[in-house]
Amino acid sequence: MVATGANEHGVTEVKEWKGIVSISAGSHVTVGLKSDGTVLAIGKDCLGILDVGEWRDIIEIQAAVDNIVGLKKDGTVVNTMSSRTSEFKDIISIDASLSYEAGIKKDGTVVTTSDTINTSSWKNIIAISASGSHLVGLKSDGTVVATEANMTWDVGQCDVQEWLLKVDKEKDTTATSTNSKIVVNSKKFTMEAYTINKSTYAKIRDSAYVLKGTNKKFSVAGDGLKKPIKINSKTDYKGIGGELAKGDNKPKVIVKKSLEIYVDGQKVKLSVYEINNEIYFKLHDIMKKLNIYVKESATKGITIDTKKAYK
Repeated sequence: MVATGANEHGVTEVKEWKGIVSISAGSHVTVGLKSDGTVLAIGKDCLGILDVGEWRDIIEIQAAVDNIVGLKKDGTVVNTMSSRTSEFKDIISIDASLSYEAGIKKDGTVVTTSDTINTSSWKNIIAISASGSHLVGLKSDGTVVATEANMTWDVGQCDVQEWLLKVDKEKDTTATSTNSKIVVNSKKFTMEAYTINKSTYAKIRDSAYVLKGTNKKFSVAGDGLKKPIKINSKTDYKGIGGELAKGDNKPKVIVKKSLEIYVDGQKVKLSVYEINNEIYFKLHDIMKKLNIYVKESATKGITIDTKKAYK
């Protein structure tokens, strides 16, 4: 990590920081998110703004003028200077300003700690940016919405009705969790899956689990969110718990991701989505890379035969 600028309160003294995967800068603080989900903060420790030492399982951080906000893996939000974000649930992304915090929920709606910024009509939001006077949201179709605090001046900062930003033209912005039947060499399993743009997406660890002990076994390291995903077809999978968890049959917001992925040491590009803070791979992509036969049927579910090649 490197930093430049006025070193008031030591905010640029970060050269010793290691393992940083995300950063944020406030008026008098610098914050870094480590790969293990912990947080480092340096700067002016006014009223305990830097009290992040006990934070764990953080996946996103934001530093504002006078507070630091963290999004946890379970969708809850922590804040060094306010308890109001403790009411946030099912959050997938956050932002913070001088006067309030905001979060995108799994269903694409937005919640805030502001009494004057109204987002009740917002739907299908995939990104937000907060300022002291207004909040801007990007929708999945590339259009933009904005709303301002009642106490601010109207200087055109919310005139975004005609904006259309370039976004991936995905047909689906949500997908519903299902419990799919899967047969591997005549052995039956059930695993959670999502149908996105007419293709089946599943967790990579679930796929590794059902192939455990076969001639097409493979191991998985990394989660994609904090560490690169490494697939090794020469070693068998060791479970970490939670494999083949059942789906809840509810719709979720899906976010297309571009991750660092390796198969037997070779970097590959696979179609993946983040859903509910977990990574889902296109099933056919994985089977093709490992040369494993797979067939899908509306009545019989998913069939995998490790003795046959991928078609």
